[in-house]
Amino acid sequence: MEPELREVVYRTAIRNGGDKEWEFLWEVFLKETVDSERNKIIYALGASTNEMSIMRYLDETLGPNVRLQDVNYVYRGIGAYAPGRRFQFEWLQSRWDDIRDYYSNSFDNYVLRLVKYFSF
Repeated sequence: MEPELREVVYRTAIRNGGDKEWEFLWEVFLKETVDSERNKIIYALGASTNEMSIMRYLDETLGPNVRLQDVNYVYRGIGAYAPGRRFQFEWLQSRWDDIRDYYSNSFDNYVLRLVKYFSF
C-alpha cells in the first residue's frame, strides 16, 4: 500500500469498523517502531466513534503503551471528531484523580495540553 494512503485506510477502517478493527490496529501500533507510521496509527485510532474504544485509548495515555511524546497526538486525533471531544471531556472528569496522580508534578501542563486538543 502506498505510504500516503495508509492513514486514510486506517481512519476509514476505524470510523466504519468496530472493536475488532480497533483492536487489530492497536496491536499493530504496539509493535510499530517507525515514528511516522506510529503517528498515522495514533491519529487513526482516535477516529473511532465507539465510546469504549476511545475511553480505553485515553486510559492508555496513563500507562507505558503510549510514550509521553505521543500523548499530544492521541488527544489531537481524538479531539478532531465531535464524539471524541465529548468522550475526552467525560474521561477527564471521571479520571481526574488518576490523571493527577499519574502526572503529579507535570499535572498542570498535562491538563492544559489535554484541554487544548479538545478542538471545540
